[in-house]
Amino acid sequence: MKIKDIFFFLIYMIISAGIAFGIYFFPFEVHSDAYAEIIRDGVTVSKLLLSENSEYISPDNAFCVRVDDGYAFVAYSNCPDKCCVAFGKTNTPMKTIVCVPNRLVVKVVYPTGDDSDAIAG
Repeated sequence: MKIKDIFFFLIYMIISAGIAFGIYFFPFEVHSDAYAEIIRDGVTVSKLLLSENSEYISPDNAFCVRVDDGYAFVAYSNCPDKCCVAFGKTNTPMKTIVCVPNRLVVKVVYPTGDDSDAIAG
């Protein structure tokens, strides 16, 4: 019984290492026309191209959304828990950044229609 457990554990570790290797060395490819859409109170306030380094600072200085090296992220926010800042960077439509206290949504959009997920098709 123990040899089987060790065998399955080794197989599991090899598969996990292969997946981690693939994700790390073959990251999600950013399209040149992709942009980060910044939505506040349900209204689009800005669109930042992922191909250009830029930033958007809210008029009331509540938050700053920055695009750097093809990734969008919340650089700072005045919300109490800072979950939106801790979320990190995104360059895929499948990872949306949300800040509830500031009523902020940052999502990546591919105008070519590549934002469907693998399950729904």
